[in-house]
Amino acid sequence: MITPKELRIGNIISLGNRVAKITEIYGLVTVVDIEETQDTIENYSRLEPIELNKDWLIKLGFKPFANDWYKDGVIIHTRKRGFVINKRTPIMKTVHQLQNYYFTNKGKELI
Repeated sequence: MITPKELRIGNIISLGNRVAKITEIYGLVTVVDIEETQDTIENYSRLEPIELNKDWLIKLGFKPFANDWYKDGVIIHTRKRGFVINKRTPIMKTVHQLQNYYFTNKGKELI
């Protein structure tokens, strides 16, 4: 489950079996763009993180380099337990975690 404080506008999440993008957040209500339709979510327990994997790294514009991935100076290392940026950052397990890290460190959205 995702907690509201983890989310930002632009995050990609899962709603059931559908991929969704957060477009607006008003308190406890999130408006989600799903396949070009709008859906208002009042119960955050319906929102699920999307597991970060090689396919999602490619979709987000990362390029493979040996066992690692890179984009705009961000290098993601592939480890047995998941993806890491460096020793000081936690393991990246979900797409929205990587999006939030990228925005914080690069100042632009990872789409």
